[in-house]
Amino acid sequence: MEAKTMKVELMVELRNVKYAKFASEETPCFEATVWIDGAKAGVVRNDGHGGADMHSPHGLRERLEAWAATLPPWKSESDGEMNAHNCETAVGGLLDDYLLREEMKRTLASKVLFAQDGKLYALKPLSKGDMAAAIERAKARYGAAQILNALPEDAALALYKKLASA
Repeated sequence: MEAKTMKVELMVELRNVKYAKFASEETPCFEATVWIDGAKAGVVRNDGHGGADMHSPHGLRERLEAWAATLPPWKSESDGEMNAHNCETAVGGLLDDYLLREEMKRTLASKVLFAQDGKLYALKPLSKGDMAAAIERAKARYGAAQILNALPEDAALALYKKLASA
């Protein structure tokens, strides 16, 4: 009998991210805790001067390389070529998503974001604490069907990511 193999996908996430935009020169300057399948696996950091990420403890980089190899290829912005992920690109993608999520959450705290005709628009509430009224105003005035403030966070992030970069 032939043994069945089952592909197991790891859940990798960054937590406790500390990002220093002012210190980021050639690469992002950051430090983050890496969690794999719900357990703390170590720390990844970069000084922001163009070097590779540093991983602690020993062996974390190899675990992340193995995970990165299971990810679908990514398209290069410079030449349009499809490339396999490695530890640097995969962790960089997680960091980009984290920073974009934080940016979106800050914006959603003070504005109504809605999608219309493939573009992202922001509507500021008339006064503090008037977010519900601003959401209703966006629906009535603009016919906004996709209001990011009313979507689950992951769905809002996917839409924000798609439209904010357009």
